[in-house]
Amino acid sequence: MLLELTIMASKQTAVSIIIVYYHAKETLFACLNSLKTTKNPPHEVIVVDNDEKKVIDKEIKKKYPWITYVKSPKNVGFGGGNNLGAKYAKGEYLFFLNPDTLIFPDTIDELSKFLDKNKKCSVVAPLLLDPQENPYPIQGSSILTPLRAIFSLSFLNKLFPHNAIAKEYWQTGWDKTKIKELEVVPGTAFMIRKEVYDEVEGFDEHFFLYFEEYDLCKRIKEKGYLLYINPKAKIIHLWGKGGTNEAKNINKIFKQSRYYYFKKHYGLITALLVDAILSFGKTSLAMSGILLSATVLLFYRLFEFMPFFGDQGWFYLAARDVVLGKSLPLVSIPASHPWLHQGPYWTYMLAFMLWLFHFNPISGSYLTASIGIMSIYLLYVVGKTYFSKNVGIIASFLYAASPLVIITSRTAYHTSPIPFFTLLFLLSLYKWIQGNKYFFPLSVFFLAVLYNFELATATLGIIFVLITLFGIEKKTSWVKKLYDKRIIFLSVLAYLLPMLPMIIYDFHHGFPQTLKFVAWIGYHVLLIFGFPSIHPNLKPMSWSTVILFAFQQYQMFIFAASGIVALSLLIFSFGLFYFRFYQMIRSKKYHPGLLLVGVMMLLLLAGFFATRTTSDAYLPDIFPLLALLTAVAGEMCLTKYFVPSIAVIVCIVFLNIFTLLQHNYFVGITYKERLLAAKEIIQKADHRQYNLVGEGPGSKFASFTMNYQYLTWWLGHPASSSLQKLQFVISETPFGIIVAKQVVHMK
Repeated sequence: MLLELTIMASKQTAVSIIIVYYHAKETLFACLNSLKTTKNPPHEVIVVDNDEKKVIDKEIKKKYPWITYVKSPKNVGFGGGNNLGAKYAKGEYLFFLNPDTLIFPDTIDELSKFLDKNKKCSVVAPLLLDPQENPYPIQGSSILTPLRAIFSLSFLNKLFPHNAIAKEYWQTGWDKTKIKELEVVPGTAFMIRKEVYDEVEGFDEHFFLYFEEYDLCKRIKEKGYLLYINPKAKIIHLWGKGGTNEAKNINKIFKQSRYYYFKKHYGLITALLVDAILSFGKTSLAMSGILLSATVLLFYRLFEFMPFFGDQGWFYLAARDVVLGKSLPLVSIPASHPWLHQGPYWTYMLAFMLWLFHFNPISGSYLTASIGIMSIYLLYVVGKTYFSKNVGIIASFLYAASPLVIITSRTAYHTSPIPFFTLLFLLSLYKWIQGNKYFFPLSVFFLAVLYNFELATATLGIIFVLITLFGIEKKTSWVKKLYDKRIIFLSVLAYLLPMLPMIIYDFHHGFPQTLKFVAWIGYHVLLIFGFPSIHPNLKPMSWSTVILFAFQQYQMFIFAASGIVALSLLIFSFGLFYFRFYQMIRSKKYHPGLLLVGVMMLLLLAGFFATRTTSDAYLPDIFPLLALLTAVAGEMCLTKYFVPSIAVIVCIVFLNIFTLLQHNYFVGITYKERLLAAKEIIQKADHRQYNLVGEGPGSKFASFTMNYQYLTWWLGHPASSSLQKLQFVISETPFGIIVAKQVVHMK
């Protein structure tokens, strides 16, 4: 599309100057004004309007009637814009010029004469000056290779700024008064022979912005052509005023272009490796340290201090039977109400690990510890997405050293993966509310998965429904987008697929897991408002017991060493967070992350206290929100009291780690002790059939001895399922495990 073309003072155009415009009108006009004063050879000026909204067309044609104004169909990127301009060019030479530049009168003349005289040269660039007309110290470079990138563009260059590879790449120290041959010239301004440009097929438009000149120069160099900087030709570069810095997601675009460059020229594996190293900065260093520390904490002496209680044994026996092909359960262990069962997902996951590690009991904790590591990183991502990088780092730092989190992650149990999937739900929920409708069915999917791990996570489902109803009532854009057949279909599918085992089970058992469970939730809601209990003998626990339990769990989460310090942190962090929350509500300047975390925390706590229970199954979905809430309060302190705040956070983390190790992960009776007890039973049984019998606190539950049943099976001499004369009575006391052998008389 050519709106106007005026060829200056000659029948033949020697140079076509191509400028790609984006969001910098005044800078562009200053550049065009400087071009008015240029000397021969005759040239044409082509301006490609890459702006999303074409607002300069009338003004630019009026002020500069001698230019060729070209409208791009959309923002096609820097390389795409230059390629578009080149289609209109009639010159023997193409001069690609950034709009944030000022041209000296003889610049174009010097460059074109240089190409005329040096036939082996295909590209020549002017010397770039700052606004004070001093040469920029770094101009041009060698070809960007993986090795040069690692030593020149990564943290290694900061650690070793004078390394030889970086010096060779940046071509530092050359005399800026003399002509310099280079492998890569600056993309700010350079002149190229049109025939060479056509031969290499111009810019690669996969580079939306950045690294396009590295790619172009590399291809030109591979053809055997020479590239130079000629200091006799000069331009002033007004760095950063060309409009490119206003592009959305500029850092993301930069990294994508960098990755594509290395993938294109050096292959996928090299690109991934280089990208990983170049992405390693302060944040990466901090997160690497956090993840490394967490890995040590999660796997340290796992064989000795892994929890392995009776309910875990239920899952191990069920998972074992799955591997052996004996059964495929549709539900798992009964909940606190026997007519309800937890979902089967943990059984399936554990079965895979037992198959992979030949039924070794430690394998379950390998899985949950690994999920715990992923949760720490995912918490950083959620914190960064909801708030900022600082919140993400603080949250993951506190979370990685939380005694309660570490203990949970070392425990091979159905509640251990809940924080991970809660974080995935939080991330998808935020993305949906920000306008991506496809994250709605994804949120539904994660809710269904969470329900299969623990029924108590249904509270998150209630919150999700309330958020959706709020969006419907307010007619928000993120809800309106859901009126789409594809989204409705995907949402239904996202619920049905993970719920399929429970649904099949329900069809044969009167729908206890779905319809009756919904009624059960409604019943508990009514209890809050004074509805009489239909189970008069099942009295809820006293408020004092529930509150004490909740605080003890919070202390184990935030600061296990001291209840007083934990209480202070509770008051301080909640107070600071909800003060900011109150200010947001009062000002009506809603921050989506603050709003979601604040409301969800209140509703989850309300759900916990409404049940009047001391079950820790209600807590894992609160862990990530609690870490985020505390981190937001921590960031608020950092802005005013940086050094003291950092000191407090570091002290909390290190004292938590010290307390955790000092108390052997607060395990009580360890896996190693139970394994020794199982070996003792097998030794005393002496190849005879026997039964296991529980005695003492907790022995009334059928699962009390199931961990020992699994261990004795794994060791090769399992307990009998039928009644035997020989019995071993197992008691677990604060002083250890007591195994008593007894012989019963059978009629």
